[in-house]
Amino acid sequence: MKTRFQPLPDGEPPLDVKPFLHHLRHDPGFAETMQAHCKSRLATPHSPDTAVVHQAAQAALRTLKHHQGAWKAKQALEQAIQLLDPATGAHDATTLRRLHALADEASNHLLDTQEPERTRLMGSITAIRAAIHSLNTEDS
Repeated sequence: MKTRFQPLPDGEPPLDVKPFLHHLRHDPGFAETMQAHCKSRLATPHSPDTAVVHQAAQAALRTLKHHQGAWKAKQALEQAIQLLDPATGAHDATTLRRLHALADEASNHLLDTQEPERTRLMGSITAIRAAIHSLNTEDS
């Protein structure tokens, strides 16, 4: 008998996409619970009966990582945009280092992000890096 994959841990009510994303963004423990749940399903021995469970758990884990990566990249980009705003003040060496770090952080979060969001967010990161370069050349 084939085992059915339950995408949510026991006790979690079924969620549509919007409530799921809300939980990921606002409940830090939710993502860890989801990840642990998927990994526990992947730890079951491989057999013809568990093949469907493994495929579904892998897909769920990829989706979870995608949403987490995209969300965290957006957060880093928003912080960088705020730092680039001329109204926030001078762009000293400390601010420029922070901007570089935020751009790198956003790039790292894109490793698990799927297309087309990866390309769209990479375009934003590229624009931030160009602005940082422009600020560096102004200071030279």
